Amino acid sequence: MDKQRAGESKAEIIRKFIKENAEKAFYSREIVETLKDQGIKRRDIMSTVRRAEDKGLVYVRGYRTHDDQTPFKEGYIITWIDSSKPREQALEEAVQRTEKVLADRSSTSPIIERVHQIRDAVIESTKLRDLSFDFIRNRLGFIWSKGISNPLITTLLISFQLLDPLFL
Repeated sequence: MDKQRAGESKAEIIRKFIKENAEKAFYSREIVETLKDQGIKRRDIMSTVRRAEDKGLVYVRGYRTHDDQTPFKEGYIITWIDSSKPREQALEEAVQRTEKVLADRSSTSPIIERVHQIRDAVIESTKLRDLSFDFIRNRLGFIWSKGISNPLITTLLISFQLLDPLFL
């Protein structure tokens, strides 16, 4: 028999752990590792978390595609949603906690790292109200030398609406 706390189901143990650590976000694998001595297995986590997500108790984050989401290498990122706060604020805080987890981890893909550099440069220049194609091109010139092709930079600049495709 699993080493569960007396009278607590695996789902209760998982939910309680996430709620008691509401100020943090965890990869699903971290939760398994932390709770394995209580009989929690990998397969127990996501079924419990998805039910809690359906009830609006937790926020679950993975790689986003057009209409789907897949786990990161370390699993999904999971955090508690504080129901004592307005929903919008609670969700914003949950997203920020997952952002922090992602920021603390180096990207596994050099292309993703470069895309983040481009995004950061665009955000920086927007906040400084100094958004020009020359600035972006000069600021990101070092990225071209690291192997990103000009067509990819051009596509990203078009997607950020910094470059009009009619002028290419």
